[in-house]
Amino acid sequence: MEEEQMKARVISGLLALLLLVYIYIFPGLPVYILIFLISALMFYEFLHVTNEKLTLGYYIICSLFTLMYYANLYLTIGLSIIPKEYLYTLNILLTVFFALTILVASMFYKIKTFKEVTYTIFGYIYTVILLSFIVLILQMEKGGFLFVYVWLGALGCDLWAFLIGRSFGKTKIIKDVSPNKTVEGSIGGAIGSIVMITLYTVIINRFFNAQIPWYVLIALYIPCGLFSQFGDWCASYIKRQFNVKDFGKIMPGHGGALDRLDSILFILPSVYVVFMLTGMK
Repeated sequence: MEEEQMKARVISGLLALLLLVYIYIFPGLPVYILIFLISALMFYEFLHVTNEKLTLGYYIICSLFTLMYYANLYLTIGLSIIPKEYLYTLNILLTVFFALTILVASMFYKIKTFKEVTYTIFGYIYTVILLSFIVLILQMEKGGFLFVYVWLGALGCDLWAFLIGRSFGKTKIIKDVSPNKTVEGSIGGAIGSIVMITLYTVIINRFFNAQIPWYVLIALYIPCGLFSQFGDWCASYIKRQFNVKDFGKIMPGHGGALDRLDSILFILPSVYVVFMLTGMK
């Protein structure tokens, strides 16, 4: 069991690293395309678990709104065709129209309960909007440096929470949601994440002249040290509610894209807010 958990964490770290490398090698439109495809896959996995009967037409509607969301980001940020001051307004309008469209579509596609409609709307926020913060972080002046904090924060927290929890964990933290999670592991994960992003800041400031202020680093301690765990716990909570082990099966034995990237979903918006509030635009 522990060996399988370690393999899953290694796979998650490697996938995030591959995403990081891809972003550096293929900036611009390829990044938007990749994030859109990952979002669409994660959304499908979420819908497959939470909807009793997922039809092709229903998913096509969800995919079209996912595409429109990222198209808006690209036209606004990537090409500057749409003024940036309209970005958030358009994103809010797209989300509202998506909710209304899903409500109407549910009647035609025989979605049995209103709960499934709300699950779909939540899934859009959870898998599409949260992941899109990758684009918002990358468009910042030092976006390439800043996005690494997301990866290191999630990796450090996940890895050290597992290692410390396995060695010293005794006190269950949320046994009804994730029985293997312990207070000791959670503290170890937070400390491990803080250590890793601190070392990263020292290296990029010293050798790459990144000029990341120390107050920015300190402000990142809570998002990187805690919010990664929140993402993991919430994913476990959702899966337990629907009695499934994994969201997807794209990687046999290790779940789907949402299973492997759930830790970064809560880090992304919180880290973005920190960067905005500290002037890292």
